[in-house]
Amino acid sequence: MQTGIQKLSNLDAVIISQSNPDQNFYGESLDLTDSMLLIKPGFNKDEVYVAELIINLTLSDAYNSGRFYIGKIQNPWDITTVTYNTRPQIEDIREISFGGGNTFSINATQEADGYGIILWGGDIVVSMVSQILTVTPTVFNLPSTVAANRKVTITWKRFKTDYYIRRIILTRNDIEVLNTEDINSQYVDEAMDYDQTYVYKIYAVLS
Repeated sequence: MQTGIQKLSNLDAVIISQSNPDQNFYGESLDLTDSMLLIKPGFNKDEVYVAELIINLTLSDAYNSGRFYIGKIQNPWDITTVTYNTRPQIEDIREISFGGGNTFSINATQEADGYGIILWGGDIVVSMVSQILTVTPTVFNLPSTVAANRKVTITWKRFKTDYYIRRIILTRNDIEVLNTEDINSQYVDEAMDYDQTYVYKIYAVLS
């Protein structure tokens, strides 16, 4: 039985509760002592990479300190029918502690590659949840170790976008070093100096 969808700001979420295990619901606030909040962030993980996901909580009162748990939802679930008894599997559970005030922000980027995010536990009451989401069509892979000959290979993950990419441009410290139509290319930097910081950026030129 579905009694409502929780609209806690700019995201879709639903509350489930162990004390009401066969329904989901919404309300003016969320008591994490008894309930769980399942969040579906506003992106398709197969179409974008998440550069950063921040979950902002507004608490119903000012707390001296508190804690709760956050986890990554492991499998697909239906926001209209999910209940405590049919809740999806959770992995990578973290305990979050905070001290003082009535607002708190969580960096949930590491949970963003699942099928949603779940919050529960602790002894706080949440009155509002919102998110700040930054997505990108690609991200750099971790670069290889800089060899003694001061050479490094720069690679990136496959592009996720609905647009046709005509070419890509790679810059090093804002100077163009690669301009190619091969979006799966890579760049070997062989002109590195010791004790220098290098910032690489990649741009997609759309048709």
